[in-house]
Amino acid sequence: MKNNKIPFLASPLLLLFPLISGSYIYLTPYLAIFNFKQAIDKNDTEKASKFIDYNSLRISLTNQLVPELQKRTNSKLADSPFADIKIMVLNPIIKSVVESTVTATITPRGLSLLLNQGKLTKTKSSNKLHNKKNNYESKLNQKDKADIKLYYSNINKFVLSSKVKNSNQEIKAHWIRYNLFKWKLNSIELPTSLTVNNQ
Repeated sequence: MKNNKIPFLASPLLLLFPLISGSYIYLTPYLAIFNFKQAIDKNDTEKASKFIDYNSLRISLTNQLVPELQKRTNSKLADSPFADIKIMVLNPIIKSVVESTVTATITPRGLSLLLNQGKLTKTKSSNKLHNKKNNYESKLNQKDKADIKLYYSNINKFVLSSKVKNSNQEIKAHWIRYNLFKWKLNSIELPTSLTVNNQ
């Protein structure tokens, strides 16, 4: 009699296990983003850094900012004397400025500033302002907070879309699955208005 009860009791558990595990796997990017935000709020840089793929993120932002700044510079100098020489001289400076901006922006605090207020952190020193005990977010009115949307773009990519106040364009942070449960911020898609106005 006892032997007959074992498969009877085990059957519901076997049915529930894939449902529970599947639900957890589905929620993993939401949990990663939540833990990332919690780490930033607590000034836990070490924990927040575990959710960032720094190399991929650096490449992503640099590849957007350098061409846009070069395009702007070329447009301004197009009709000036010796334009080609000036552009050639300025290109290394442009790359240096962008590198400094990206380095400051891809810190946990810099990313929080970007996604919440749509601002790039221009220097390392300015990023220190965000490490004060009183979090700058507490000074923002609720109406000033960014409009955040979270969604899957495919099974291994998750998007955090942020639309800041007074802007019709979105900043899209792409999170990539690194294993069954682990997600990292891999790239950020900047709107044209941000690449133009923040440099």
